[in-house]
Amino acid sequence: MGAGLFRQIIVWRRLRLASAVGYVCFEELGASGFCVQSCDYFYLPFDPVVVRQHDVQLLELLVEEEPSHRSSLYLTPAMAIERHDVNFRDAWNNVGL
Repeated sequence: MGAGLFRQIIVWRRLRLASAVGYVCFEELGASGFCVQSCDYFYLPFDPVVVRQHDVQLLELLVEEEPSHRSSLYLTPAMAIERHDVNFRDAWNNVGL
């Protein structure tokens, strides 16, 4: 079991009127790298239940597996987000969405 220390960094991107995406990045302190732990989309009007579900899922992912095992580490949060977006765009394209 890993004993890594992680700092949480939340990065927001406005998408269009009344929507945004929030990336939760972790900095692995011992490895000096960043990865995206989760990416959630939000639209108006906000549903507090959905927002809470995102928080619960974030903690479940952290407890289940080291963040750096879910994703490679990058030098900056921006690089980690860019790679995350490319990987997930490719994944969605491969399932025909």
